[in-house]
Amino acid sequence: MTDPLADPRTAELLGADPQAAIVLAGVLRKAASESSYTSLGLAAVQHDGTWTGRAADAFRSAIGRLPGRLGRLGAGLETVAQALVHYESSLADIQPAFVNVIAELERAEARLPALAKVQSGADGALLTAAVTPGTGRAELGRAEVEAARADGAVSGCLGEIARLRRRAFELLDEFGAARQSATAAIVAARDGAPVPPPYGSGVTTVG
Repeated sequence: MTDPLADPRTAELLGADPQAAIVLAGVLRKAASESSYTSLGLAAVQHDGTWTGRAADAFRSAIGRLPGRLGRLGAGLETVAQALVHYESSLADIQPAFVNVIAELERAEARLPALAKVQSGADGALLTAAVTPGTGRAELGRAEVEAARADGAVSGCLGEIARLRRRAFELLDEFGAARQSATAAIVAARDGAPVPPPYGSGVTTVG
């Protein structure tokens, strides 16, 4: 694929909202903090030797492994929040860089037709000078210089277009890697999260 705008990742990159990732990370960090705080509180009550009796025993039995589950949940939410912050940082750098590269690419591509037209005219003038009887050496030399300049301008423009396209795809690859890293962190946190018992099972704790 030679056109970065035709790459499906382009629409995803340009449509991404870095601020949304930061907002979500903030929400998750707050939830992580609350989960961890609740976990510590429940654990403290669970191991409080000063509270005894049937009510204390029933409460501790009901709590079961909930403090540990909440602690793991909080850790998972914090991991996801960190991944989103890293993703936002990458996106904030990649997105404007990609927009600038595409703008430069479009300008270079817009220059190419005019340069090609000049090249065609210069090549035609050189051919005419070469086959026309009586063309002086100086005139032929000037035609050769103009043709060489026109060829160089076209080659330079084509080289710039190729360079900008490579850079655009490099940025798309960086975006894809950043997104994949964030997704992997979310999946890992989800897979490591404690699973609640089936509703109605009567089980209040799981390992």
